[in-house]
Amino acid sequence: MTEETPFHQYRNSFGFYHPPHKPLRGKSFVLSISDNFDVKVKILREQSGDDHDLLNLKADLIDIKTKKRIGYLLGSILLMEDLEDNDSFWDHCDSVSTTLEHFAAEFLKSGHSVYNLAKGGNVFYADKLEIKPQYCGKGLGIAALKRIINFIAKEHNVILCAMRPFPLQYAKKEQLSEEEMEELKNATNKLQAYYRKHFSLKPICKNSKHFFWCIG
Repeated sequence: MTEETPFHQYRNSFGFYHPPHKPLRGKSFVLSISDNFDVKVKILREQSGDDHDLLNLKADLIDIKTKKRIGYLLGSILLMEDLEDNDSFWDHCDSVSTTLEHFAAEFLKSGHSVYNLAKGGNVFYADKLEIKPQYCGKGLGIAALKRIINFIAKEHNVILCAMRPFPLQYAKKEQLSEEEMEELKNATNKLQAYYRKHFSLKPICKNSKHFFWCIG
């Protein structure tokens, strides 16, 4: 997850792939983050492969003056009802996506109960955050993320948030040279430090690539 370049297109108009047999029910909201920028948030309720509902979130960051999209955030709200142990949580995440399966697997390794950490509330996984290059360095991504988290905490009882900070400019490279591997390591450490300034990130387990924090 990052505010770095490049700025990729979504998989489809909603940012998610939805098989036709899975019905969607959604709502849209506009959240203000400053006099110059809004966040348009769409939350879609979907039934996953294990027949357990989740909420997919897509947010577009909009320059009010130009009315242009300057960034986006994709994420998922995992509804914890009936997911009271790590095994059922992993099964649910595995039915949704590989990214969420990897996230849930780290809780299996850690021995920490994600249900207990969420204190009976729900879990938000922030998957991708990108800002167009000319708007980077202004804190807009963090401002949008904080505004969205405050909103879904109130509206959807989100208690635990998680992410994997990763520089997306390396995401599509299948093979990296030694020099690029070192660059990736440094960029990832820098990105983790950046998010730690704003959120109380904790690694899920030893050598974890995923981090979590609790609201309140």
